[in-house]
Amino acid sequence: MQGFGGQIGARCDDTAFIIAIGADDVEGRGRAEIDDDQRALVRRMGRNRIDEAIRANGMNLYGMTEAERKTVKVPAIHLTEVQQLARQRPIDIALVSVKSYDTIWACQMIRQYLAPDGIVASMQNCVNEERVASAVGWGRTLGIIVGGGVGVDLYEPGHIRRGYAKRPNVTSFYVGEPSGMITKRSRELATIMNDVDTAKATDNLWGERWTKLCVNAMRNGVSAATGMGGNARDRHDAVRRVCIALGGESVRVGQKLGYKLGSIGALPPESLARAMEGPEPSGRAPRNT
Repeated sequence: MQGFGGQIGARCDDTAFIIAIGADDVEGRGRAEIDDDQRALVRRMGRNRIDEAIRANGMNLYGMTEAERKTVKVPAIHLTEVQQLARQRPIDIALVSVKSYDTIWACQMIRQYLAPDGIVASMQNCVNEERVASAVGWGRTLGIIVGGGVGVDLYEPGHIRRGYAKRPNVTSFYVGEPSGMITKRSRELATIMNDVDTAKATDNLWGERWTKLCVNAMRNGVSAATGMGGNARDRHDAVRRVCIALGGESVRVGQKLGYKLGSIGALPPESLARAMEGPEPSGRAPRNT
């Protein structure tokens, strides 16, 4: 299939028509900031309570500086209103950020509204590109990995706050093709995401996906199971040891699968794996930075 080939949005005053499916915290902020930059025409579809708040009051963004405080009026539609897309221009980019178990039906739902060269990009933490491709085909499938450079929180419907400042030297979004090629469309999508935070096209989609999975495996699930926040979890000797074991095993599995892994937080992947295999470490689990 032909990629964008420099043609994102070329059909309508040089803007891309983007729809975000199920956007909450990171994806919701990204969707609002892309729209505010006027590089794209963006719609959001998801849960009724959040969509009603956005319809009434816009998407309210908060950051570490006054300049980041803004309210963006963005169109929001419910899942029951998707059929209205048939009366609009075809979708260039669909950003998928639903839970993994909702991936296939979400992609099947939006497939009929895609432009001939339209794509579906997963912004999910899990490895869902195969699910996306099963619904829309590999030729339409890309992935966006949300890295450690961006940390945001949807603390109430329509209100998203950023927890720390932007760091230009830290890549927040990796945009990749399942083939491992860097293409015109992956570079162009990275340019769009760069309006939100530092983004780049990668030839290592699968490795970046697994790297993020290693970080999440040793943090999110442990916090959910223990009820601990990040600092309390990392300071607890026994729990920290569990985190290191989970992260180290995730690294070893990824290596066996042949993935090229990046740093797990601040640690090289081999250091984390050896910490799991060696004596009781005194260091803390890496932060998601």
